[in-house]
Amino acid sequence: MRRAMARKPLISPSLVRTSDSTVVNQNERAILDVVRREGGTTRSTITAQTHLSQQSVHRLVDRLVERNFLHIGQPVISGRGQPSPVIEINPEAVFGIGISINTDTVRLSIADLNCNEVSSLNIDIDPTIRQTALPALHRAIAESLEASNIPRERVLGVGVAISGYRTGKEDVYVTPAPLESWSNTPLVELFETTFNMPVWVENNASAGAIGESLKGAGQDHSRFAYLSFNDGFGCGLIYDGKPFFGGFNNPGEMGRLYTQEQIRHRPALGELLLRLADAGIHIATIDQLYREFDPTWPGVTAWIAEVKPQLNLAIRALRATMDPTAIVFGGEAPAALKELLIAACDEVDLDRYGREIGLPTYIASALPGDPSTIGAALLPLKDCVLM
Repeated sequence: MRRAMARKPLISPSLVRTSDSTVVNQNERAILDVVRREGGTTRSTITAQTHLSQQSVHRLVDRLVERNFLHIGQPVISGRGQPSPVIEINPEAVFGIGISINTDTVRLSIADLNCNEVSSLNIDIDPTIRQTALPALHRAIAESLEASNIPRERVLGVGVAISGYRTGKEDVYVTPAPLESWSNTPLVELFETTFNMPVWVENNASAGAIGESLKGAGQDHSRFAYLSFNDGFGCGLIYDGKPFFGGFNNPGEMGRLYTQEQIRHRPALGELLLRLADAGIHIATIDQLYREFDPTWPGVTAWIAEVKPQLNLAIRALRATMDPTAIVFGGEAPAALKELLIAACDEVDLDRYGREIGLPTYIASALPGDPSTIGAALLPLKDCVLM
């Protein structure tokens, strides 16, 4: 993650190492990452999967147990010798809060150190009016922490996912027209002042990709692209298990790929709502589309055919540049619509000798709801604790 340690004094002092003001150091991150991915493991496995010596692993594990990041479980027999105790993540060691601001919905999520969602809700506010949304978000965070019995001092901070692209400054975005009140504003300062917590901000595609890297496709693929179908159409990139942000912090800004004529035919859900209305199906919001979508509606098949060339153009661009092993179809698209979009992708690619070229695996995201919300909740964990 880009933001390193500049804002760590805002994190609860009980979570910060006194030696260097970090939450955990790089070696401790490596251990936590192995234990989390393995779902509990032994010291010998940690040694085998990291660059650390056996002595270092024992010392660091003991320190993480003392700080309550790890638990010692029951011994298991692994090979010869005495049974080894299982090292397990303490999921309640730290938490991250995630907020996803879309054109018609605001969602909140709380994730534990195992990257599991412990709380999730849609917040009944109008996301287009910043002045009323901010205090409502503050209240929702406090109520969610209380309802989940999570002490404030165990929270690393708040991740915010928002539709839009950066202007050049890291936390200033140009948002879709309905979210104009959030545009051209330093969002980190705005949210930190409101929440009195450290804040990380990403666009919803990158946040969704981060969520997928920790909870979905990232379990099998370290280099993948995440297509985010929202009111617009964007992409997040994961390379070697880490989010890729590019030189200007705007990777996957798909709008720049299309001409003015093509852009209205890209696979953006806002465009689908217009085509459905033309066909007599009146869906007011993307959230309603997610809840009520029927692939047999009139207009759906025609829209898939309309966007197919632009969808495949985006995929060819990703293959030509990033060369991912997988492309994940996510965002706010309903499950059945993701499958229709995957079915519209090119199935065969040939080289000039007529031989098939390997294609990335197309994956429909299985993360519930809008993956950018859980991705936002994982931003603090990814930046402070995990690899």
